[in-house]
Amino acid sequence: MARIGDKRTVQVIGRGMGYVSKLLLIHFDWTSVETFTRHLPECAVVKITIDPPELKPPTTPPSPNDPMILFEQMMHDTELFFYENSIDPTKIPADLKIPKFYCGRKYGVEEVDAGYIALEYIRNTVDRHFYHNIPRNGVIDALDELVKLAVFSVKSPDSLKIWPKSCHSLMSNVLAYCKFYDPNLEERLRRVMERFPELVPELATIIEYLPRNFLDFQNFLRLQRSTCTKPMLCQGDIWSPNILWIRDENDDYRVGGIIDWQIAQIGSPLEDLVFLFHSCLSADEYEKNTNNYLEYYFEQLQKSTKFHELPWGNLDELIKSYEIAYAYMIPVLLPLTVLLVDFEKTCSENVIEQCIDTWRTKRAPTGQQVTPPISSIAFIVSDGQGTPGIKAENDVRL
Repeated sequence: MARIGDKRTVQVIGRGMGYVSKLLLIHFDWTSVETFTRHLPECAVVKITIDPPELKPPTTPPSPNDPMILFEQMMHDTELFFYENSIDPTKIPADLKIPKFYCGRKYGVEEVDAGYIALEYIRNTVDRHFYHNIPRNGVIDALDELVKLAVFSVKSPDSLKIWPKSCHSLMSNVLAYCKFYDPNLEERLRRVMERFPELVPELATIIEYLPRNFLDFQNFLRLQRSTCTKPMLCQGDIWSPNILWIRDENDDYRVGGIIDWQIAQIGSPLEDLVFLFHSCLSADEYEKNTNNYLEYYFEQLQKSTKFHELPWGNLDELIKSYEIAYAYMIPVLLPLTVLLVDFEKTCSENVIEQCIDTWRTKRAPTGQQVTPPISSIAFIVSDGQGTPGIKAENDVRL
């Protein structure tokens, strides 16, 4: 039997950036004979989901019916479900760059208000936040990982049946959260206005369309589903901080691993693309080359899925669907990326001013980018069923 030695160490990692979980790096110091330990990992990252996430007992017991507590439990159990199935190539793409799964426990087992997942520690990686720009080669490498998910979904649709139908995207969960907790979505956007006075006209337009496109939840879901006609496995939360980046001496980037599969679900892969581009690309790169990245994504899908039907008939249809996804996601994402960034906590002191400048440059054009598509989204109501579409000069409907 393998035993952990007295020289074991535990270190909190991740700069405390987790919102519902904390990361511990554990060096085990195995003391048993080599026969038992040679196949065991020297160390592991243990992700603990606990309420509150400060790893301290709460002063008052949390309510078991609290929507946020239920959301946290769902997120943990979803990620555990993903990693448990990642060892089976018929359920998760075998070549996906993710940490190796060791073991885990669901939230609430034996009435313990916590859960954990033990994963491989991927060395020699760097973390990048919203205020960093990722070079093109890094973005392409991340796109290749998303292509793997999409190709797997198109070629193996029966494998997706293991996923619960009740899983919702981060967008729908945040909207639900805003109905139970203050501040609501409109108040969050008004706080962004305070940070970016130059965005007041654009954000006012977004707020104008909130009741139609977001606060009517069924309309929102129909709009969301209109961007993808097939069930597809999505990462659900692929920000730049949820990618372990490997940076070489030439400042080129590649993906070492994708983490945080807490909101993995069957949905629209275009939401993953919005997450990736919104967090990784500079404002100038987004404006000039987004369609080029979309073209690359579509071409890779076509090459790998011959004789299979894709969710989009052609590149133009994918681009239009992406614009819809961008339009309904940014009003939710913008407050998250503006209001939740803690530079003192996540940015080194010697470059904090540079981080702030980059962040402001990236966020400033967002209102101009999202206002035209969000103002053109329309719902045509017929027999009580809303049909999402694009209201343009020729009244094109998707």
